[in-house]
Amino acid sequence: MKRLACLCVLMAPLQAQSGNAPPAALQQIEQWVDTCPASDPAIQQIRADFDIRLDSVPVTQFPCVEPYTQTPLEQFSLQTVVLQVLRLMYYLDTGRSEYLPWTSLRLYDWMKSKLRGIDIRSDYGANQCCETINGRQYMMFNGTARDDVNKAYLLSLDGLLSNLTVVAHEARHVDGFPHVSCCGIPQGCDQTYDEKNLSPYGIQFYLQRAWLTGKDLNLNLACLDPAGLGSNVFRLNDANNYILNFCDTKPEALPASTKIGGDCQPGPYPYIYPGGIGNVANYDMSAIAVGSAVAIYGPNLATDMGQAPGGPLPTALKGTSLTVAGKAAPLYFASPLQSNAQVPYETPPGLTPVTVTANGNVGFRHYITVNSTAPAMFVTSDNFVLAQNQDYSLNSTNNPAAPGTYVTIYFTGQGASDNPVATGAATPPAPYSRPAASASITIGGVTETIYFIGLTPGYVALSQVNVLIGPATPAGTQPVVLTVGGVASAPALIAIGH
Repeated sequence: MKRLACLCVLMAPLQAQSGNAPPAALQQIEQWVDTCPASDPAIQQIRADFDIRLDSVPVTQFPCVEPYTQTPLEQFSLQTVVLQVLRLMYYLDTGRSEYLPWTSLRLYDWMKSKLRGIDIRSDYGANQCCETINGRQYMMFNGTARDDVNKAYLLSLDGLLSNLTVVAHEARHVDGFPHVSCCGIPQGCDQTYDEKNLSPYGIQFYLQRAWLTGKDLNLNLACLDPAGLGSNVFRLNDANNYILNFCDTKPEALPASTKIGGDCQPGPYPYIYPGGIGNVANYDMSAIAVGSAVAIYGPNLATDMGQAPGGPLPTALKGTSLTVAGKAAPLYFASPLQSNAQVPYETPPGLTPVTVTANGNVGFRHYITVNSTAPAMFVTSDNFVLAQNQDYSLNSTNNPAAPGTYVTIYFTGQGASDNPVATGAATPPAPYSRPAASASITIGGVTETIYFIGLTPGYVALSQVNVLIGPATPAGTQPVVLTVGGVASAPALIAIGH
């Protein structure tokens, strides 16, 4: 039988972004935050500038495992959190000066001029400024026991950024900005939001706004997939909550339409566009199954163009590799703006991270939802299925299939098979590999007889369904829907004659 060989679709590349560039060290902030402080060449300088203590005793050990944000909670360390916050502050505005409205210094240097260090106090359940140790000012950091939810938050980028604003808030008290009691909040409020003379809560709001909008501090937050970090609504609300902490003049709230992070500027790092992964058959982003073929779009996905000669597929091609849920994925094709890969059969269904590495640069994580089954039929630009009539000719309005004959429709996403084929391997001619789940197909609303359904021999992740057109099938251009494991494909069109 003749078989269709193309497993790719084309999509116009999106326009590159421009604007305020992020600090070089934080351009790939996702990878940066997952590294431990000990591997940072600046850490000796940071520890010389800021003395970290635990109940007034100098801290010398900072336990850390990589990736940092995935630290097992039983190994959680507040002293490491504090060091990560200071490290983030060090790089936050490298090379910047005279952009903060309350100081001509960059944030790190201003902080260094106010605080000698941070004392983690296990006997004090709040953050406060300040205590005096050896004649110098130390912020008192809440060192009481944390539950698992709070620990996970403190390990995250959002948690580190939030605590950075807390440290800046407390440092501002050194300049003589006491809280007032006008708003009824137990910890007190600030009288006025004055951007020319920012109060402690004013600094917190200003910093949150700066990196949420990307206008003054572009941290490449726009390159991060919200699915892996939490809700942008949460981030906006977290910033806007500070508005409640002012008695009279308040800052203007960030609107819900705020483009989080400003512009994404990935530089040399691979970046998958939002919505940039879909099955290769019809580019449905919601129809991705274990073992299915997917297309990936974005800049810097490879250094050159290359195509795998056939199965077994390689897991590296033209300097590019890809992981799905941490497992290497086989590659059909790689190019700077598009790569095609197979989702490993071993991938657990659910929300799944995908990471591209190209030319040694680890890209920004992108998240997809992987299903147990998700049939997607290959279609043309006008949504006709790529189907062969019984004589192997391509089905079309000028060449319809007649009742009583067979058509072969190609798809991907059948999920697990009754005779499993290894990830990346071409399907052998025998035994057949049929879907482990039940399947059905309708044409023009009529349930048809499936003669065969399963992986196509000689190909990777390509499936076919051979259908007998019944006498009750209406003539003309008809919708066809394939269902596997209770999951229906998007409808496509097929031509039926009489």
